[in-house]
Amino acid sequence: HELLSAAGIKASKLAVAAAFHSPLVADAAGPFRAVLGGVTFGPARAPVYANTTAAAYPADSESAKDLLANQLAKPVAFVEQIR
Repeated sequence: HELLSAAGIKASKLAVAAAFHSPLVADAAGPFRAVLGGVTFGPARAPVYANTTAAAYPADSESAKDLLANQLAKPVAFVEQIR
């Protein structure tokens, strides 16, 4: 966080105890998707990459919401995303 901030890059620390991209939290995907149904997704001003696909989120907001909710139970493709 300090290195990114010093370089002028906005960063936020996440207050989590562990990486929750696991089948153990799969039951949360449905309720999370339901909440996302009431959220307006506008067009991205810059590419936003999904953690599990390492690809940019789809432009279609409903597809983006599905992808976002379903990532909860899938592993993060960290190396692929960085590449």
